Amino acid sequence: MRYFMTLMERLAISATLFGRVKTLLIVGMITFIGLLLWSVRDEPLPENQYDPTSLKSVEVVAAGVPKYLGETRNYPRIFRELRDGGFTAYMPFSQFQELPEVKSLSSDIDFFLPCDGDAPQWQAMRQYGIRLVVPGHLIYHEYFVDLAGDRDPLAELVSCVGRENILGVTNYDEPSGPIWDGSLTLDDVRSLYGKIKSVDPTLPVLMVHAPFFASVPVEGLAELYPTEKERSKYFGLVEQTSTFADIVGFDVYPIPLGIGGGITSPSLQGESIKNHTDVFRDYLEWIRREVPNKTYLVTLQGFDFRMQYEPAHLVSTMKAEDIRDLRAPTREELQDMADVSLQSGARVIVWWGQTHITAKDAWLWENIRAVTAAITAR
Repeated sequence: MRYFMTLMERLAISATLFGRVKTLLIVGMITFIGLLLWSVRDEPLPENQYDPTSLKSVEVVAAGVPKYLGETRNYPRIFRELRDGGFTAYMPFSQFQELPEVKSLSSDIDFFLPCDGDAPQWQAMRQYGIRLVVPGHLIYHEYFVDLAGDRDPLAELVSCVGRENILGVTNYDEPSGPIWDGSLTLDDVRSLYGKIKSVDPTLPVLMVHAPFFASVPVEGLAELYPTEKERSKYFGLVEQTSTFADIVGFDVYPIPLGIGGGITSPSLQGESIKNHTDVFRDYLEWIRREVPNKTYLVTLQGFDFRMQYEPAHLVSTMKAEDIRDLRAPTREELQDMADVSLQSGARVIVWWGQTHITAKDAWLWENIRAVTAAITAR
């Protein structure tokens, strides 16, 4: 749930748009080498039996927890904090550094295979009423395929955890960027969707899209800024890939405004967004209009961009004045982004990036929990 090229990466990369940029999301959240899927390319898709009433009026997903919390593996504490903070679901994700190399905790493995339904993580998850969001592209990694043996790895996990304890399964994260640069195909997206539905046609499939970059030239990076034709192509890919999901939306991280030229929104025609709220309204209005008859989500910013990078790397790739502008969203901004998203039709809120939070910045996690508790208590 990261931009297919992060805003800060654009300050350090001078290569052709998408085609020559190293796609870091393949390392982190998108494609693992050796991904094995049983192809449904030439077969009709299973009947979709997703029922939107299976969701609460508002679902709030934590894509991981702060590093200082996740590394404890104290699952009663973790899921109690999520429950008390108003969260309804959890997606295992523990990446705490983006650059110069991706770093994650090893605790994610606790939520895959092999699975013991009586293990502490599952007991705590059930005890505190938190449901699981399964990263679909990861559960079919060859490691888990081998562990499952003759069984489907997702079916094995669902059987172990219990269907009632699973909110849904993600399709590929931000798929339009990798399709653009050729590292993923639309058939791959369709195939994963079909595989999930063949396991259980009631399982909701979630898909998160990246926003698009503004056409605001930055010195030395002018070639990275897209044309109207490229914007049209990108949003066309968003429409196509969204066919293979039940719950769709964008991840938007607008604080502070204008990093690397900033992002645009569909109505701005390439201009940079002007504030941290209208962008959510615009993206949700667009996707509700262009991708109808879905349930809609938004992924919100739970981090400060500085948290994603090793300090020495940050200093070597950004000007000091640009680094000084970076900051985390305030409590009020977190509340604004959540409120506007819900008012604009989102039923699922995902907080992303809090895995980068260390103990010294625990105040940000507490603000996220407070905002989440407020919106789910309504």
